[in-house]
Amino acid sequence: MTLVLLGKPRLTLVQVSTKKGAYGQALRFGRPYQVKTLGPTRTEYRFLPTSVFGYLRWQERSFGRTDRQYFILQAASAGEPIVRVRGVYPGVFLLLEARGALRVKRALNLIDALEAAGFAPETVSPDYYRHCHNRIKMREEIHAYTHAQHQAWLQKKRFQP
Repeated sequence: MTLVLLGKPRLTLVQVSTKKGAYGQALRFGRPYQVKTLGPTRTEYRFLPTSVFGYLRWQERSFGRTDRQYFILQAASAGEPIVRVRGVYPGVFLLLEARGALRVKRALNLIDALEAAGFAPETVSPDYYRHCHNRIKMREEIHAYTHAQHQAWLQKKRFQP
């Protein structure tokens, strides 16, 4: 159920911008409710509560990328406890966090594998992403997401308030 304030749902704002040789952000996946282009290198995306999306951040120096971060986030409703992530307002549920080149690569490979298996990453169970977060953090093998898990998630989602 979406909480409505003044006739509008509370939207999560994601700011994406790039500056060659300095920094960048990008959405890896997700279905934004609204998209607003602010210039050739800046875009704002707005997501409805419970929307899931992938958010990539990096910094560059003259010798290459120095800091890589990848997050899989879920937009929250008003009044729910949230985590702050730079560039995402007001805050979100953190499903997966990967920092550093190797962990980010594993997380991005995970999304590629989900897409290759025929799943839209934004429809995958948040519990699966939490599992993947723990496995990536501990450098363990990630279990494959199955169609049976996906069907169970879709059924659960139908009956949640």
